[in-house]
Amino acid sequence: MVKQPLFMLARPVWIDGVRGEYNVLAGFRAAFQAQSDTAVSLHVAACTAYRAWLNGCVVAAGPARTAHGYARVDVWPLPRIKAGINLLAIEVAGYGINAYACTSEPPFLQAEIRIDGTVIAATGDSATPFETFRLIHRVQRVQRYSFQRTFVEVYRMNAHTDDWYSRPGSRPSPVSGIAAPPRRLLKRQVPLPRLTCRQPVRWVSSGRSVPAPEQPETYRPRYLVGIGPTCMGFPENNLEAIPSRDLQHMRSTGIQLLDQMIAADQTTALPDHTWRTVDFGVELTGFPGAVITCRSAATIRFVFDELLTDGEVDFKRLDCVNVITWHLEPGTYRLESFEPYSMRYLKILAQGSDCMLGGIFLRELAAPHVYEASFTAARRPLNQLFEAARNTFRQNAVDLFMDCPSRERAGWLGDSFFTARVERDLTGQSVIETNFLENFLLAGHQSPLPDGMLPMCYPADHPDGVFIPNWAMWFVLQLEEYAVRETNPRLVRALFTTVRKLLAYLERFRNAEGLLENLESWVFIEWSRANDFVKGVNIPSNLLYAGMLDAAGRLYQDAALRREAASLRTTIQALAFDEEWFVDQLIREGPHLVRTSNRTETCQYFAFYFDAATPRSHPGLWSRIESCLGPCRAKRDDVPDIHPANAFMGNYLRLELLSRHGRPQQILDEILPMFLPMAEKTGTLWEHMQPQASCNHGFASHLVRILYRDILGCTVDPHLHQVTLRVPALTLDWCEGRLPLPDGCIEAGWWKEGDTLHTRLLVPAGYRQQVILPPSADPPTASTTGASIP
Repeated sequence: MVKQPLFMLARPVWIDGVRGEYNVLAGFRAAFQAQSDTAVSLHVAACTAYRAWLNGCVVAAGPARTAHGYARVDVWPLPRIKAGINLLAIEVAGYGINAYACTSEPPFLQAEIRIDGTVIAATGDSATPFETFRLIHRVQRVQRYSFQRTFVEVYRMNAHTDDWYSRPGSRPSPVSGIAAPPRRLLKRQVPLPRLTCRQPVRWVSSGRSVPAPEQPETYRPRYLVGIGPTCMGFPENNLEAIPSRDLQHMRSTGIQLLDQMIAADQTTALPDHTWRTVDFGVELTGFPGAVITCRSAATIRFVFDELLTDGEVDFKRLDCVNVITWHLEPGTYRLESFEPYSMRYLKILAQGSDCMLGGIFLRELAAPHVYEASFTAARRPLNQLFEAARNTFRQNAVDLFMDCPSRERAGWLGDSFFTARVERDLTGQSVIETNFLENFLLAGHQSPLPDGMLPMCYPADHPDGVFIPNWAMWFVLQLEEYAVRETNPRLVRALFTTVRKLLAYLERFRNAEGLLENLESWVFIEWSRANDFVKGVNIPSNLLYAGMLDAAGRLYQDAALRREAASLRTTIQALAFDEEWFVDQLIREGPHLVRTSNRTETCQYFAFYFDAATPRSHPGLWSRIESCLGPCRAKRDDVPDIHPANAFMGNYLRLELLSRHGRPQQILDEILPMFLPMAEKTGTLWEHMQPQASCNHGFASHLVRILYRDILGCTVDPHLHQVTLRVPALTLDWCEGRLPLPDGCIEAGWWKEGDTLHTRLLVPAGYRQQVILPPSADPPTASTTGASIP
């Protein structure tokens, strides 16, 4: 079979006359003749974001993000081709501002339609062109959605606004297209999302919304009032719409709690100045929509959040503007957002006219390839935890590993170390991780960051020069694990220079004792008091540094780096351990480093995780970690002077340590109170232990790894092609799971019948297997079945 190029005829194009403008929405369309059984595909790359329609139905959204100067090419098979004329239309938003969720680059579209491998329409090709339009129904001068993302969505529409993408015979006024700067093209690699529509499960509440101009405008975020070179956008005094202000000058009255089921075809009256709130059952991410009919001009607002605050939807709880606004002339509309958002609860508000509301949905944007994996156990709450972790992962792993799919949608390092493990567990592959790491390779040096420093999240722009040195160190730890997970020596070798430059950068901060002192920029440990003790010599940062040196030494066979790591740990043991705990901070007094009294739970976990302490070398401290720290502190605090950990990274490192040292029952006892309230409230796992921030954070899906490794007891060594079922000693009657591999699936399980322990382990052909029984199992009464799956 002849390998076809990413594009055969298409060239990058954009609208003429809008260079340098922010928040421009462009439209491109092509009509083509086809048979109903024809194989038609859309090949597309774009900046900043695109959505494609076929005969009035959404069929594609993207792109997969990558580094400055590059573009990944999506190839979408087009469904529902009809005999005769078909209309393919693509919307492209060119945002033009800095963000954590995307790069600020000149916008473009490069697209072509192929039938059986032959191009029938292509951008920039005079023989088979796309028509080009400037779409003005999206209001341009609006506030940012968040500091980390681009603009809110506000629309002005009439009954014919959507004709351009749904009716081939419509004749909107085309504009001139021009050639756009070319990009270096890459394959998408990661699976395409399925864009499945989900319906809400119940009505939650209803009420009236009345003007309240006297209410103070208490929420005036930095991305509204602080627009400038490092937070780009439209100045406040130049905005056409400020939804955050509008909603603060409204008040809800007459609130009724409903708890009523919603029928799929249900239509509901939505009178003027009223609202209704729906519940999707769990938190989802995607494009919310509904069918609205209004008798006269109306304003429809979608207001949404991950949870309810005092029974209401608070658009600003997450420090972003969770509002989409449509100003509608009389008519019937099928509304749908252009950008993806995260929500469990959606409040739909009408102003200006009595309306009819129906067809509420959310078109998901989530990873589709996570359902071959499974986990079930005798205790139902464990199954809830697995589903919440999987739901969290799939919303945060569409094209790269994100921190959250809501406020930021950013590819953060640090978080990615944990999320990358889950990709392998749920999918048997590391294709998202490959893209993720490749993006950092292609990024090169990102000015104004110092030479050698990696951006803290990418693809993104960091004009303020802020970076997290700790996250760059976690990058090296992730790279070492990636080299074990995935046979890709080319990428690992290519990143050698990146690692060496990072090491050279950090070397500048080593003091006479060999410790990092006074690191620059945002020294981040976790969201707890551990972040208050980062000046001077921060011990968690230095423990991480030792771990990074060890990882780099193993990865690139450099014994000197490993000796440095050992020396650093010895120094930390001597200077930071006060005979009871490791302190978080050393402060310089003249020529000497002096211990502070600042001690955190998380610092203790860092010490053990990075091998500055072990249960054998520090038995007293390990005993206190086991019995006095962790979730039990909520009931009794035996160590009030040790500041508690938060979810990330402290509590996750704790679970890693309990696993490393063979404490599966303690893990089982701790994960249920830690994570079950999250799973029950949102069906996802959170950034913090409490819901004051994101309730859907990618790293938290690491619970998948814990359930497979520590509760089921199944692990894989991809280099040795060996699967181990180490049956844990648990107060649990049975557990089973299915783990995908690149060339098949593992089926593993164990169950108890009286005094007999049974196990089952099936592995793909070519894999070795071993079953290890717990010490309490009497070998003569334990039965084992195992085989290779041909």
